[in-house]
Amino acid sequence: MKLRIHRHRALACPRAAFLRAFLAVAAAVALLTPALPAAAQSGAPAVTGVSFGTATVADQHWTAGTAASLQLPAATGGAAPVLYALTGPGEATTLSLPKGLNWNPAARTISGAPRAAAAASYTWWAIDGDGDTARLSFDLTVAAANAPKPTGLTLPTETGFDGDYAAGERITAVIRFDQRVRVTGAPQLAIDVGGNVRQVPCHSSCRSGRVNV
Repeated sequence: MKLRIHRHRALACPRAAFLRAFLAVAAAVALLTPALPAAAQSGAPAVTGVSFGTATVADQHWTAGTAASLQLPAATGGAAPVLYALTGPGEATTLSLPKGLNWNPAARTISGAPRAAAAASYTWWAIDGDGDTARLSFDLTVAAANAPKPTGLTLPTETGFDGDYAAGERITAVIRFDQRVRVTGAPQLAIDVGGNVRQVPCHSSCRSGRVNV
């Protein structure tokens, strides 16, 4: 009698086949999925453009003849390089400051002593490498300096002077002011002489607080 031995093929385990298929698909997905930026992986917000954040520029109130300065804020974020521009007054695309003031772009400062009253609005720009912009606006007002006020008038005194002047006699007087004055041009002062108002020319003065007439 012959003994026959039959070989049977092992049946594949359904569970093992499923695991192998899952691992193969996962590997393929990993190869096709691009890596996330570091900011996204860490949960940090991505920078989308240049910004001044919470910074503001307060309206400026200056006085003619008095030195003052203003430093404008730096921007954050945005693609390099970040450039700056100050424009005005108003909607002008160039810059024109009141006389006596200077603009230093490297230090981002306006400084100097304005010479006369003025009022204008200005815009402070930041432009990044992608063309994104941020801006802040502010007003610059320059008030006129307080005008000098006369504090006294001194007439010449001579021995035996009785207070009367002869017709045609030249009278030189000194008017004192509460601050330093400088006479330019040909100004005149109105002086009441015996009920008659005369215009008296100011001859000179560059001295502190006094004008000769």
